[in-house]
Amino acid sequence: MGIHSTRRSVWGAPLVLVRRHLRSHHGLARHCGSGSLGHCGHVLRPCCSPDAVDPAQALLVKRHPPFDEDAWRRERQREAAGEILACPDCGSSAWFHPIGIPPATGAERKYRACKNCGFWQEADGTAAYRTWLSTHTCIIETKSKFACQTCGQRVAPNAEGSAVHHCGKYLCPDEEGYTCGTCGKWLGRDTSTPWASVGSG
Repeated sequence: MGIHSTRRSVWGAPLVLVRRHLRSHHGLARHCGSGSLGHCGHVLRPCCSPDAVDPAQALLVKRHPPFDEDAWRRERQREAAGEILACPDCGSSAWFHPIGIPPATGAERKYRACKNCGFWQEADGTAAYRTWLSTHTCIIETKSKFACQTCGQRVAPNAEGSAVHHCGKYLCPDEEGYTCGTCGKWLGRDTSTPWASVGSG
């Protein structure tokens, strides 16, 4: 899938959000988008909380009012005017933004996302949902610099010929994991990284 990114993670690269169809806990058809995590601007932390949160509880999100394209445009206008928006789910303004793919127009997709609690809501009137974040240390043997197939980060090998970087991907609530396109490892629920806030869950 394409990487639509103007923002970077702390490792200097976007992280991919897989596209999946699912049903939220409200029973409404949902989908995660094909935009990258880097585009969303998430600053990854190896562990946001010292206490592990039960995955089933972590993915719950309260019912929020419908969010449509007009609401999306109003939030973009408020940001353009200098207002710092806060997540409607956890209340944090650490990183909450209305996102467009492509960034300038949102012609392909419009949504809003919080990188403090994983709150996601499409600008199509459907129910909000919470993503989960899988992270791992990606290691391969190579002699050349390369771009990670999973997160897009540019990685250079060390003197011993090992290329090591912290890699990750956002997944939708019904995703059990994924296979890293660089190191080939299966990354399941045991690689879930807690959000800084559990939000309304």
